[in-house]
Amino acid sequence: MSRTTGRRWVGQRALRGAAAASLALLAAGCALDRSAAPSEEAEAGPPAGPNPAPTAAAPLIGRGNEPGWRVVIGAAEIELITDYGAGRATFPAPAPERSGDVTRYVVADADLTITFVARPCVDTMSGMSYPFTVTIERSEGVLAGCGGEPAALLHGPAWVVERIGGEPVLGDAPVTIEFGEDGRVAGLASCNRYLATYELTGEGLSITGGAATMMACAPALMAQERRFLDALDAVRRFEIAPDGDLVLLADDGPQLVARR
Repeated sequence: MSRTTGRRWVGQRALRGAAAASLALLAAGCALDRSAAPSEEAEAGPPAGPNPAPTAAAPLIGRGNEPGWRVVIGAAEIELITDYGAGRATFPAPAPERSGDVTRYVVADADLTITFVARPCVDTMSGMSYPFTVTIERSEGVLAGCGGEPAALLHGPAWVVERIGGEPVLGDAPVTIEFGEDGRVAGLASCNRYLATYELTGEGLSITGGAATMMACAPALMAQERRFLDALDAVRRFEIAPDGDLVLLADDGPQLVARR
């Protein structure tokens, strides 16, 4: 274990096989391999972006609460489940109507309109963030909820950390977080590069199996790096703030704030 990192973070020399090779690539300045096969969770949802396009393998999913409902939009069919599963109906999927960040499905024969807006949404029961805000208009009333897959909010270019435990990051010590579609998270910790795995469940985010290179830097950088890695260990969920910032939270509140 490196003397400069947290208890759960091991140094490069303690690794073996693929993990050591991956960390060596990071030390050389390589980013995560975006061509790697996506995880099952990544495959379960639509691609990120303002115009979601469902397919047979990756339907577009929306869900909401009180009463619980779920809509699954495939390439050819829409399934709407309402009242905690008591109601179920299917409809042929119409061609989507797209305008900017809005994607709308209008099933005229059923007096049904489903709208996905590319605006982050927080589930009212679990607190999980989703990439789309969803509304379903029907003769019985309007249902409101969230859509897409949470991982789509994390994937993409690296996040640049601005605050660690409420304190601003030192100006000459970039700290980054990049979530890969293969379940890995990597970046710069201040002095060293790090690599770990992350997991998204229905109610949270966890980061485990961390390793870091073992370079020594100025004491202030090493102290910041320790705080950052300890903060990653403590992450339990995430939010996307109204201004687009990524907020990684522990049980006792925000740990890391980052932006692109």
